[in-house]
Amino acid sequence: MTKKTINAESDQLTHVYTLIVRPDNTYEVRIDNKKVQSGSLFEDWDFLPPKMIKDPSAKKPSDWVDAEKIDDPTDVKPADYDSVPKQIADPDAEKPDDWDDEADGAWEAPMIDNPEYKGEWKPKQIPNPAYKGKWIHPEIANPEYFEDTEVYAFNNLGAVGFELWQVKAGSIFDNIIVTDSVDEAEAFFDETYGKSKVRLISSHLITSDLEFIPTNFTVAAMRHASCVDAC
Repeated sequence: MTKKTINAESDQLTHVYTLIVRPDNTYEVRIDNKKVQSGSLFEDWDFLPPKMIKDPSAKKPSDWVDAEKIDDPTDVKPADYDSVPKQIADPDAEKPDDWDDEADGAWEAPMIDNPEYKGEWKPKQIPNPAYKGKWIHPEIANPEYFEDTEVYAFNNLGAVGFELWQVKAGSIFDNIIVTDSVDEAEAFFDETYGKSKVRLISSHLITSDLEFIPTNFTVAAMRHASCVDAC
């Protein structure tokens, strides 16, 4: 649904993911309470149908020429072009002193790419006099389009769900909060991830070979400002 890429952390440590949705229809994404993405809900998300769509009745004319260039009909392949081989015997190669023609057979120099070889011949390209430009599909107003000035608002939030794709099992999501206060979400962040991080550091549990720390998830959805945290 989002048009922007928001990359999750790829290490195996605990992280907090936060989504803040505001009543001016803007949003902000944080990771570990640091902003990593923001923008307009209208521009960056497909909440509403597009205003314009391609005209389903319009089709590219069968005689439309969209080849910008064509082969030069006056360009002729040189008569001796194919006489240049792709590979030649290495002129710097020498027969080994211990080579035995009777035992090893007739010695032949190894083959190398021919610096004179120009590849498969192709005629020169020239501008196509029949070129009409790239065909652009005409658009029409989308009959299913509608306006919604409050896409940020969702008044019936009964659950929090995650749609995930992963190649390695073991992720744990916990410490989820849904709130209408950014301050409350940040305080929850400090009480969970903040304290856990300090405790881990003081206990020397964060090491280069640490395989897994459970993931805390703080979610905040707001009526006058919406927020989502995940750790």
